Amino acid sequence: MLEVSGHGIKFYFFFSEDGVGAEGLTVTANIRKQEADGTKTTLVTDGACTEWWGGVYYYSLASGSVGTEGDYLAIGHTDDTDVDYQDTPSMWAINKANLEDITTVKDDTETIISYTDPIDPMVVT
Repeated sequence: MLEVSGHGIKFYFFFSEDGVGAEGLTVTANIRKQEADGTKTTLVTDGACTEWWGGVYYYSLASGSVGTEGDYLAIGHTDDTDVDYQDTPSMWAINKANLEDITTVKDDTETIISYTDPIDPMVVT
C-alpha cells in the first residue's frame, strides 16, 4: 500500500485455520523500515495487535514513526500452532510513486482529487 510520510498507517494481517479466518488469537507485530540506501531500522518489536473480524488483525503505526521515505514491512505473528501460518507479512511504501507530489498539488491548489471505489461505485471520496 502507498502513503505519504507523516501519516499514521495500519498493517493488516490475516490468520486462518483450515482455510477459515481464525478469531480470538493473540497477535503481535514486528515492524522494520528499509530506506532507499538499504539502511534497515527496527521500529516495533512484539507490538500488540487488535482483532478486527474474520481472522483479520491490525497494528496501527503512529504518524511520528512514519517520517521518511522507505519500505515499511511488518510481520504479524501468533504462537497458536493450529493456524495455517504463524507469520503473515504486510507492507507499506512511503513517499513512493510521487505521492508527495500529489499531496503538494492538493495543498498548493486546494484541489480535491476524488476517488471512486471500484467495488462500490457509489463511494466517492
